[in-house]
Amino acid sequence: MTAPRTSRSPWNENMPKTSHVTREHGARSILAGLAKRLPPGEKVALDGKLYAPKELRALFQEEIDALAAIRSARAALSVAVAKERVVAKRLRGITPSLQAFVRSRFGRHADVFADFGWKLPKKPGPKTADAKLSGVLKGAATRKARGTMGARQRLKIKGTVEGE
Repeated sequence: MTAPRTSRSPWNENMPKTSHVTREHGARSILAGLAKRLPPGEKVALDGKLYAPKELRALFQEEIDALAAIRSARAALSVAVAKERVVAKRLRGITPSLQAFVRSRFGRHADVFADFGWKLPKKPGPKTADAKLSGVLKGAATRKARGTMGARQRLKIKGTVEGE
C-alpha cells in the first residue's frame, strides 16, 4: 500500500484532500509494513536521499503524532467554545439588567455609560411635519409597489367569469 498523496503539486491539484483519518491510517499501515518487510540495516533511496528504516519510521510516527495533536486541540477547542457559549448565554440575560440598574442608579449620563463601555441610549425625539409626511408618502409608495391592500379594499374586488 502506498501512502496517500497529501501535497498540492501541479499534477494532482484537482485531487481532493485526504482526511486526517485516512492519512493516519496510511501512516500506521506504512509503519507496519516497514517493521515487517524492511530489515533494520538496509538503507532505502527515496528522492535522491538514503533513509534508514528507523528514520522512515520516525517520519511517519511524526505525522501520526501531529494528527493526534490536532485531534486533541480540536477537542479542547470544542470544549472551550461550549463553555464560552454557556457563559455568553448567562451574560445576555444579566447585561440588560445591569444597564437598567446603572441607568436607575447613576442616571442617563454619557460618562457613566462610557465607564462600562456602553453608548448612551438614544432618546427618540418628536417627528417633524416633514418627517411624518415623508413616512406617509413612502408607506403609500411601498403599498402601491407591492400591490398590498387592506381588508376592505380586498372586499371591493369581485371576480368576473369570461363568456357571460
